[in-house]
Amino acid sequence: MRSLPRPRPSQRGYSLVELMVAIAVAVFLLAGLFSVLQNTRNTSNNQTALAQLQDNERIAMTIVTETLQQAGYYPNPLNTTLAAGFPTSTVTTAFTQAGQLLLGGFNTDVGGVGDFITVRYQSDTSNTILNCLGKSDTVGVAHEYRFSVATVGTVTSLFCTRDADAAVPLVNDVANMRVFYGVDTTGVGNGVNAYIPGELMTPANWLNVYSAKITLTFTNPLAGQPGQAGAPAIAFTRVVGVMSKI
Repeated sequence: MRSLPRPRPSQRGYSLVELMVAIAVAVFLLAGLFSVLQNTRNTSNNQTALAQLQDNERIAMTIVTETLQQAGYYPNPLNTTLAAGFPTSTVTTAFTQAGQLLLGGFNTDVGGVGDFITVRYQSDTSNTILNCLGKSDTVGVAHEYRFSVATVGTVTSLFCTRDADAAVPLVNDVANMRVFYGVDTTGVGNGVNAYIPGELMTPANWLNVYSAKITLTFTNPLAGQPGQAGAPAIAFTRVVGVMSKI
């Protein structure tokens, strides 16, 4: 006798409500994951931008500092006087006094921003005394190295100019430069007793500069972000001594 076939169990899928709840949960979890990924990317980008800013600050200030410290160097001080080693010059910024090592003031170049500063020193036969472009220079000649900030196109950069050569950009995103000169206004060698901006310096002051207070202002890469609304730029200041005066 044949047995009757058993009834198959009814098959039941997910209801529309269950599917909508599952999708909503998945969307919520994915939104959280994407939010974490976006925050991680933003943090990484900010850290990269800050690291670049620190590199720019270090490179720019190091180049300016090392150049300024060498002001007045010449290889044969036993046989040559300072005035003979650094005679009057009109190569670039018109050093009108023999023995004058520094000159500065407002930058009036096209696109110029802030101040400029020009330094004079000589190289020697060792080829280890490098200029602001990282190269050795002609021996026995008082070269002039000029630092300035200028805007070219949409980029504002720190530039170095050697003598009458074309200016070369060194570091981008330098928004401004301001220089005050540490001067012995008495002229008797008692050290710095005043810091004076370049545009107020007298001829006598230029012969008695012992240091310079340099402020480089950099564009803030985080400007506009929360907590940075009032900080569109970041200033970096250093006081540099003129080694030949110490």
